[in-house]
Amino acid sequence: MKYYSDLLKKFYDNEKDCLEAEKAQKAKLEQEEKSKKELAEKRKLRAKEVEDAYKAVQEASKNYAKLRNEFVKDYGSFHMTFTSEDDNWNSILEEWFKIF
Repeated sequence: MKYYSDLLKKFYDNEKDCLEAEKAQKAKLEQEEKSKKELAEKRKLRAKEVEDAYKAVQEASKNYAKLRNEFVKDYGSFHMTFTSEDDNWNSILEEWFKIF
C-alpha cells in the first residue's frame, strides 16, 4: 500500500515516512514565513531610520537658510570659506544655485 501526501504531491511507502516528510515540509514553510516577516520588519525599521534622517536634514537646512537670511538682512552679505574636507561639492553647488 502506498501513502499519498496532498501537501507534497508525492507517494510514500509507509505512513511514517509520509507524516515525517509532511512535518518537515510544514516546519520549512513556517521557517520561511518567519524569515520573511523578520526581513519585512527589518526593512520597515531601516526605512524609518532613513526617513528620520531625511527629515533631520530638511530641518537643519531650513534652520541654516533662516539664520543665513537673517544674517544677510542684518549685515548685507555672508562669506564662508570651504575646504576639500568640508561638505561635498554637490551640496555646496546645489545651495549656491538655489539662490539664482
